[in-house]
Amino acid sequence: MNKNTFHCPLCGWTPAPFMPEIGEMPDHCPNCLEGRHDQREDGVECGGILKPISIIVEKDDSWTLVQRCSLCGELRQTRVLPEDNPVMLLSVAAKPLANPPFPLERLEQMQELAGVRGIMKKRSERIADRSRRTSRKDPSEWGDPSEAREDRKRKRTKGYYKTHACLEPFTCRNCGWPVSPEGAGSGHRNHCPNCLCSLHVDVMPGDRGASCHGIMDPVGVWVRSDGEWAILHRCRQCGKLDSNRTAADDNPMKLMALALKPFTSGKIGRERLGKMMKTMENHAVLK
Repeated sequence: MNKNTFHCPLCGWTPAPFMPEIGEMPDHCPNCLEGRHDQREDGVECGGILKPISIIVEKDDSWTLVQRCSLCGELRQTRVLPEDNPVMLLSVAAKPLANPPFPLERLEQMQELAGVRGIMKKRSERIADRSRRTSRKDPSEWGDPSEAREDRKRKRTKGYYKTHACLEPFTCRNCGWPVSPEGAGSGHRNHCPNCLCSLHVDVMPGDRGASCHGIMDPVGVWVRSDGEWAILHRCRQCGKLDSNRTAADDNPMKLMALALKPFTSGKIGRERLGKMMKTMENHAVLK
């Protein structure tokens, strides 16, 4: 990219004369980290602004920037460039920590609740649940026939969960945790409260139209406009990125680990922080 021709239409930024040439044309502004959303995944033109919402730390310790369209809400992931504004990157990564979903002074108590005792209790519940599922039920325990009809209706009706609550218990395919609808704090339980993993079953929320059915790993968190945390899930099979609201009983240690991950990666070390400080000092002098 020629630094003499690049101009961000969103923030008006242009590279300074002393900055080195950038190797390729970025799909987002290195200064404000925003971009234009010209086209949605389904090919429809959008024209919204892609705003940075989160940082994903990859297995090779590289960073991926997650952006969300201000118009249609679609998510996009793009790799962080060496020229990207380090102050803005840190600001995006720190936003969840500035808006915690629970009081940080309760972290030690939550750690104890989510620790060994909780694991042992759930393990015993999982064993009991397995034995109940394998045991033969008495006809008196078959339940109301109307419930069976409603269950068949759910399986036949396309988009049923768009207008109805998802109240079926399930076993997590990733960790084996028995998940019940109670305790989620909402009518839609879409991920495991223990490992936070989900399944790629929807194209649009509630339509059950995805044919992938891969496990979706939690890769980051971001803060919604109402201050509520949401989990970013990415499919292991197809790479689809999705956002889900946190549940009331989600594992607090897992949530905090996701929020702290950018700050524990090798990308931010003493040398890196020193360079950031010098960049900020130079920026202040130039202003």
